[in-house]
Amino acid sequence: MNDFFDQLVQSAGVVEGVLSPTHIAGRLAAALLAGWVLGFAYRRTHTGETLDLGIPHAQILLSLGGALIWLIVADNLVRAFGLAGTIGLIRFRTRIRDPKDTTVLFFSMILGMACGLGQFWIAGMGTAFVSATLVGMSVSHRRQQQSWAADSKELDAALGIDDDDRD
Repeated sequence: MNDFFDQLVQSAGVVEGVLSPTHIAGRLAAALLAGWVLGFAYRRTHTGETLDLGIPHAQILLSLGGALIWLIVADNLVRAFGLAGTIGLIRFRTRIRDPKDTTVLFFSMILGMACGLGQFWIAGMGTAFVSATLVGMSVSHRRQQQSWAADSKELDAALGIDDDDRD
């Protein structure tokens, strides 16, 4: 049985518990892609009355968070229990409405844990991936809002509604 786990660890690119920066970046990129695909599918298949963009954004961020957690925890059971307790404390003691805001709090804790453990490559690359993802989502959100505003103006013009008529 130990041979099976040793082969599994070796096939994952882990050598004595140390990952190269290339492996870290690859795993974070794969998590980002998986989260984006899931968020995109959710947006396209959502059947509710209104779509809260915080949900697909949280899916992307949580996918990255899951990858970061496993990069940090690795095979250390003490770290895993410590992380679970801290996440539970943040989740149930903090009242935040937007799931994206809650997820960013998780990231702060996860990245701080990486720094505390001396895993600076993981912390640095995780910070870069999360920050770039947040900026990308913000730019995408602004473009979407501008598109909706333009569509609304076109509809108002087609219907002959002036800004004065709205009041």
